[in-house]
Amino acid sequence: MGSEARAAAMSNVLEIAQAPAPAVTGEPGVWRVVARRKNSLVFLDPEKIWAFEAESRLTFVHSPDGRLAIDLSLAAIEASFGRALFRVHRNWLVNLDYVRELERVIGGAVVVVGSDLGSPGMSIRAPIAQHRAKALRDVLLKNATGLRRPEGTSCRKTSSRGPRSASPFSLPRSGTRR
Repeated sequence: MGSEARAAAMSNVLEIAQAPAPAVTGEPGVWRVVARRKNSLVFLDPEKIWAFEAESRLTFVHSPDGRLAIDLSLAAIEASFGRALFRVHRNWLVNLDYVRELERVIGGAVVVVGSDLGSPGMSIRAPIAQHRAKALRDVLLKNATGLRRPEGTSCRKTSSRGPRSASPFSLPRSGTRR
C-alpha cells in the first residue's frame, strides 16, 4: 500500500460519525465517537464520555473505557458537541453531566469528572483555569439545590483592610463570627 493510499485510509478511519439526532445535545451532531486503542478502533457512546484532553499535540477522550486517542482538536470537538461540554481549561473539555466535585487546591481548583468519586479509575481530575472557575461554578449551581446562596451576592468581600476578591468557589458562611 502506497503512502498516499495509507494516508487516505487513516484520514477516513478516525473521524466522528454524524447522525441526525444525538441524545447529548438534542441538536444534529455527534452520534458516536471513534477513538483508537493500539491497533483497534473503539466506538464510544457520546452520552458516556466524561471529558476530552489535549496533551502534547494529541487529543484524548476519557470514558469508563479508559483514556483513548482521537484525531480531532478540542475546537472541533467543542463545535460538534455544543453545550454538552464545558471548556474548563485550554486543554480540557468536560461533560457537565459527569461533574462530581469541585475542589480547591493550592494554586487553583480542579474538577472531578466521572461516574464514581470513590472508586479508582472511575473518575479523572481536570484543572480549572482561574478565569473559567466562576462560570463553571455558576453553570453547575444554576439548577442545583443544597447550598445556601443569597441572591444578588457578589464575589467581592470586604474586610477591615478593605475589599478583596473572593474565590469563585467560596461558600457563604452559615453563621456570623464574633
